[in-house]
Amino acid sequence: MLTPNRPVKHMTTEEMFQTTCLPIFDSDMMIESVQGCNFVHRQLHKGAFYGKLYSLKLPRACIDYGSYNLDVAVRGETSKKSYLVGMLLGVVQEARFFKAKVDSGDLLFASPGSKLDVLHGIQPWWCFISFDKETFEDACRKRIEGQTFAQYAQQRAIINSNPATIRLVQLARYILFVCRQKQLCAGQLQARQRLANDLLESCIDTIFGRHYSLVIEKTTKRAQLVELAEEYLYGIDANQVKVSELAHNLSVSIRTLEYAFKEVFGITPKRYLMIRRLNFVRQKLLREPNKTITHHATQHGFWHMAQFSADYKDFFGEAPSETLKKIKVSEKKRRCNGQPISS
Repeated sequence: MLTPNRPVKHMTTEEMFQTTCLPIFDSDMMIESVQGCNFVHRQLHKGAFYGKLYSLKLPRACIDYGSYNLDVAVRGETSKKSYLVGMLLGVVQEARFFKAKVDSGDLLFASPGSKLDVLHGIQPWWCFISFDKETFEDACRKRIEGQTFAQYAQQRAIINSNPATIRLVQLARYILFVCRQKQLCAGQLQARQRLANDLLESCIDTIFGRHYSLVIEKTTKRAQLVELAEEYLYGIDANQVKVSELAHNLSVSIRTLEYAFKEVFGITPKRYLMIRRLNFVRQKLLREPNKTITHHATQHGFWHMAQFSADYKDFFGEAPSETLKKIKVSEKKRRCNGQPISS
């Protein structure tokens, strides 16, 4: 069980291997921990959140591995400098890549600068492998036909579970295990290079192999509508936005908007807007604990403090005052230990 304090990073020799504990939901820490990507993480269902992230740096590649106790929506863009291979290692409830269902053992493939929309199921175990763009393309040209690579290189795709994907998952886990051991320190560049090469070749053979079909997924109209809604919300002060106003600005009916949000997130747009504001308040409490709960709540459109506290506790499993107390106790300990305090 993770202790209830601020997420703390523990670095190994030369910062090759990094572990991040998440005793509470912290979207900013998730963004910092997943290398080379700009993803927004959002907790969509109520409950006390905890998780753990591992990050391994290899020559021109990196592996990010994580597990959560709750489902998390991930939206954003992959790095324009790298190819991304995602693996779902295990999940209790259905996960989705855009609208498509993803099962344990399936692979996700995304080209540089791709939009990403992933809904992790309950208790997901996942792994992202990213490769330097130039390195990946050079290796592809040597191992596969140019026409095959050109056909799929700029796509988002799902590769259904098969023996090749299982072997790739096992290899990624093995590399993580080996690189955590003291006998393989960060200075052993040749050993790390061999592991990176093995991982790259295995990924290419799995993605472009001939033993299965590559499934290309297209964004649905409802998913596009939700994407437009989120772009609109990011561009304005969305703390006071009502569903009717959102529908009007997107030139659709409220019912159409409800169908779209239920398809993509499994919740109504009204529920989504409230959860979004609750997440923002929580992030502010984590980042600015010296300001009052009332200040942060009213800044995000919550005017009735009793109702806000009840909604917050129902969703996150603790009262806002408990969140604030944990942060202040944690920062006091850090101050006593001479560690840096968050700004």
